[in-house]
This record gives sequence, structure tokens and C-alpha cells, in this order.
Amino acid sequence: LFELLDQYEDDLHKHITVKLHGDRTANELLQFLIPQVQVAGLEEIIPSMHDIFIAKVKETGGILPEELQ
Repeated sequence: LFELLDQYEDDLHKHITVKLHGDRTANELLQFLIPQVQVAGLEEIIPSMHDIFIAKVKETGGILPEELQ
């Protein structure tokens, strides 16, 4: 369903960053989480064109100049 990328806690909440797998939706993620935890908010992070480019180059075995990594 998802991959946990990061997590941290502040004085009031535990924050997590996840990456959804395949064509999974935020609604599916919430359906999974709500029975287990109280969800205070959800923010969708859209990858930039730079992030997509870097991922595709790495995926195809390309070599990146160090300043782009």
C-alpha cells in the first residue's frame, strides 16, 4: 500500500511521510490509518520535474553529474 519514508515527533503529534505504491490513493491510505491512529491532517506532496527526471535516469541505469544528485 505504501512505503514509510520519514517520521518524527513534535510536542503534539507524530508526523510521517509515506510514498503510495502504484495507483493507490490518499483515500486508501486514510482507510488503512484511521482505524489505527487519529489523523490530524494529510498533505499531498507532488514530485517536481527535477525529482521525476532524477528518478527516471537512475531507474534506467543512467549516470548523473554530481551536481544533479
